Amino acid sequence: MTLEEAIRTAIEYEVKVRDVYRDAVDSISDESGRRVVQQLAVEEQDHVDYLTTRLKEWKKDGTVNVEAIPRTVAGPEQIKREVARLKEQMDKPAGRVADPESDLRMLEKALEVEKETSEFYHKMVQELAPEERVMFQHFLEIEKGHLAIVEAEIDSVSGMGFWFGVPEFNLEA
Repeated sequence: MTLEEAIRTAIEYEVKVRDVYRDAVDSISDESGRRVVQQLAVEEQDHVDYLTTRLKEWKKDGTVNVEAIPRTVAGPEQIKREVARLKEQMDKPAGRVADPESDLRMLEKALEVEKETSEFYHKMVQELAPEERVMFQHFLEIEKGHLAIVEAEIDSVSGMGFWFGVPEFNLEA
């Protein structure tokens, strides 16, 4: 895959993820979850804008200026704060989500598209020339953060005693 094709494909993935989050904003019943997906939708739009600018650069002069990628929720400190907030929510009595099944469906769809997008970025990091893969390495790290946030939201909504997919307790000795 050429760099131009990779950027075009990345835009398609980012639009798909953004649209899932935009749809979720209107349908997630939990206010806290709605704020999380709204922020993720904003960040994904920033990614679309960033990649569109890089594609224009490439078309103009055959170079790509890898500037800092906009981040609003995926920084390590922000993820730690979100995890702490979600942990507090999980400790509250059950029933805080008006429609947990619907919320879970939306979050599972978000998780699926985040995984697809991460796989694409991982593939680009493996396949592109070293000088072309830097931007995709940055996106791969950001998408890992998004995956962690969505997984934590799923754990929070499901209330099944899991935290990032790991049981919080074990009845076995």
